[in-house]
Amino acid sequence: MDSAADFLATQAPGAPARPWLLAADVGVALGSREARTGRVLLNAGGTARWWGGEPHEDAAFHRSLEAAAHRCGDVLDAARQAALAALRSAFEVLEGREPGAAVPPAPGAGGNLGARDLGVREHLELAADPALDAVERAWHWLAAERGRSGAAAEEARRWALRAAAPGAAVVLDAAATGPDGLAVELAVVDAATGDVLLDTLLDPHAPVTGDPATTHGLCDTDLTGAPPLAEVLPALLRVTDGRPVVAADAPAQRRLLLRSAAAEGLDPGGLRLPRRWEDLTAHAADSGVVLEPHPAPCDRAARVCRRERDLLLALAGRRPAVGRAA
Repeated sequence: MDSAADFLATQAPGAPARPWLLAADVGVALGSREARTGRVLLNAGGTARWWGGEPHEDAAFHRSLEAAAHRCGDVLDAARQAALAALRSAFEVLEGREPGAAVPPAPGAGGNLGARDLGVREHLELAADPALDAVERAWHWLAAERGRSGAAAEEARRWALRAAAPGAAVVLDAAATGPDGLAVELAVVDAATGDVLLDTLLDPHAPVTGDPATTHGLCDTDLTGAPPLAEVLPALLRVTDGRPVVAADAPAQRRLLLRSAAAEGLDPGGLRLPRRWEDLTAHAADSGVVLEPHPAPCDRAARVCRRERDLLLALAGRRPAVGRAA
């Protein structure tokens, strides 16, 4: 038989698919994985969508759709659902194993399951090879993903070592009046030494909104007598001059400072440049660590900076990891 459709056309309605049906026969291909949910981008019949994120999207789900397609006489959709069930089965088998464990070859496999010295590109080429069946293609896709993850983790480690070198980066945290608000507190810590270079409240000339007890713990009365950003900005520019600025969710921290500077008609200098900022959240994710939102209510900026510095050093291999393992 030359295709999945040919095979399925010979089956009685509702019959299960051949265990490792050729997914390529009906245009099923795997793309990238969504980092937050773990879903895989699937292209089936020219339509791309995220796949496998819901508990019901398992192999049994696709086999039930295959049976329904048979009952409706839709041989092409039955073939596609059978291919999806095969790939889903492959993922369920392979992802349930310990990393590096031996995987039994599927019927008709070309023997590439044991090729553990291949590079990411070679694994991706095999994952897209229509001559291989679903389990082998899924194995090579997962091997490529592991290779990419390992490379990303090593790059994150090297980045952290550079950032934590003496005189290199600083760690910054700022708190705001509320969503899309203005800065009410600002702290900067030396990434290498942990020395606090700046720690100050700020008068935002605007009320604190929302419930401060769930965030920084500051209210309007706490900010009475605090300096405006105009008085603090020269010190901020001095302690960050020529140094990378590391922050959790750096794009949001940068926008907060730019918004606060604009509200007072100030020039933020080099801090306006995206290339000056380094996103700790993204680099941590490359190492398999997901940063929690401030886990303790009423966290003040200097404490947040110290915790983020601890994570930076952990990524560099110098301290235990802080945060939640992915």
